[in-house]
Amino acid sequence: MKSDPLAGLTGRRRKAYEDDCRRYLAHYDPTQHNGWFAEATRAPVRRYIVGQRLDLDHPALPGHTLIVDCVDCGANLQLTPDIDGLPTFCLCCAAERARGDG
Repeated sequence: MKSDPLAGLTGRRRKAYEDDCRRYLAHYDPTQHNGWFAEATRAPVRRYIVGQRLDLDHPALPGHTLIVDCVDCGANLQLTPDIDGLPTFCLCCAAERARGDG
């Protein structure tokens, strides 16, 4: 398991890194890539989930009662109970996987 990409960053740097990851995934075009993450985003049925972190910087959301770990870094993620059984990534690990596809 790799280390948490946000570990050791200050609050402002954590937010800036997450914002960069969010922008990257918002403009991610899976048709331009061939890796596993691209295949998962192209699939007609979702094969992965990007979950909301649960830590001091990310409080619990109403209705998100299922707590799982990020497949890559082990960060605690919160999900709604109806989404279970798929590989779950934190935002930063999902962006890193997408960047690795190119």
